[in-house]
Amino acid sequence: MTANPIDYSQLAALLTRSGSPLPPAELHGGLCGVICASGRKAASGWLDELIDDCTGDAATLAELDSQLRMLGTATFNALSGWALEFSPLLPDDDSAIDQRAEALALWCHGFLAGLVVGGVDLAGDPAALSAELNELVRDFAEISRAGADPEEAGESANGSLTELIEYVRVGAQCIFEELVAGSAGRESPTIH
Repeated sequence: MTANPIDYSQLAALLTRSGSPLPPAELHGGLCGVICASGRKAASGWLDELIDDCTGDAATLAELDSQLRMLGTATFNALSGWALEFSPLLPDDDSAIDQRAEALALWCHGFLAGLVVGGVDLAGDPAALSAELNELVRDFAEISRAGADPEEAGESANGSLTELIEYVRVGAQCIFEELVAGSAGRESPTIH
């Protein structure tokens, strides 16, 4: 698995300075959902709208734009690559388990919202999507409502969270394969 090109806490600080209401995990989930639903061009448009909604000064917004374009390109490349290097942008393993679980829940929420923004009708006819995709969407919805009790943050809880993160990582890759790569062939890996 390849690391994302931007650090979670650095992106959180940049988003705060930019006046964005989205935390990094939810933003990355949304970006991934739009990429999976509609590809890289739609993701670029989604990033344009997100940056337009921010209230930071010009220099901060330019930095945000640069960082998000880099993240978008790396995310698309990881999802469309053959090496299965995709990884959701989440706090590092040294963070408290409740923070990591909350970030994973926000990532899944953002991902589902991104699918909808990208044109996937999640509330429509379930037969329009494959059984596997329907199951993944249901699972992501459940994970988006999950949390962790910091009082129960032992080895078992950390192991369970690690398994959930891996499930989400592989699930997002499968959704991409079905919706983008499977229907339109491989796109060239660039987001401008």
